[in-house]
Order: sequence, then structure tokens, then C-alpha cells
Amino acid sequence: LLVKLTYIYPQTTICLDALDEVDDKIRIRLLKSLKWVIEKSNNLVKIFATSQNDIDILYQFKEFPRIDLLSDDNFIDISKFIENRLESAIDGELLLGDVNSSLKSAIFKVLCERSKGMFQLAALQITFLCKMATEGDIKSNLQALPDTLTKAYDEIYKRIL
Repeated sequence: LLVKLTYIYPQTTICLDALDEVDDKIRIRLLKSLKWVIEKSNNLVKIFATSQNDIDILYQFKEFPRIDLLSDDNFIDISKFIENRLESAIDGELLLGDVNSSLKSAIFKVLCERSKGMFQLAALQITFLCKMATEGDIKSNLQALPDTLTKAYDEIYKRIL
């Protein structure tokens, strides 16, 4: 069906976000299917996918041109995002405790390092810090923040239960 749909236009672009978050077994089938669509279509088919550099994803698309962007490539954007979210949390008194400039700077630095260029991870980390009751809690938990989206979502799930 997808191959037939590519006949309608001279070029088709398929967009997939967070491909690395798809279950491994499903992801392999999806990647092979996309590869098949590219190969079987009479028209140009482009895949725009965002993902971490998982080996199975890289392998499936090894013979196709690709543009790699590293987490450092969006450092300025993620820094601004963290700074704005942190300011909002402090101004809205969502981040509890006495958040002086030294603590704010420490939080900013840790979030920039631990978010690994992922906006969603940075947002979740700020949300976790907003659950802390005191400045001491914030300081002691800075290095314990989840460092992957999977760990962050696991933490949310644990809190719900």
C-alpha cells in the first residue's frame, strides 16, 4: 500500500521521530519495510528519521545517504530551552527551596550535561527537580537524575504506582 501511495507524487518523504524508542522487534520490521518501500518505489522516497545512533538503525540504512547530527549540534538551542524552563520553574515557585544564583548555575550545568541534547529529557529532569522539597534535596539528587528517556519514563511509572 505504501509503495502504491508513492506513485501519486514524484517525491515522498516519510517522517519518523524517536525511532530508537520503538520496541526493538517492531523497529527491525519497520526499518526493513521502509527499506523495501525505498527500493520498490518508482519515485523518489526519502526517510527523515530522528534517533539515537542505535546500531540496528545505522545498519538498515547503511547504503543510503544520511546526515548525522550530534547532540552537540543543538547545544545552543538546548541551553536556551533549559535556561527558559529553569527560569519559569523558579519564577513560578515550582522549584522549591532557596534557588540562589549558585544553585541555579549548578542545576543549569548538570541539566545541559545530562540531557544529552534531548529536549524531552531536559524537561523531565526539571519536572523531577520540581518535586524536591528542599534545596538539599535538589543538590543531592542532581547527579541522580535519569540520564535516558527510558529511565525517566520508568521513574514516572514508579511514581504513579
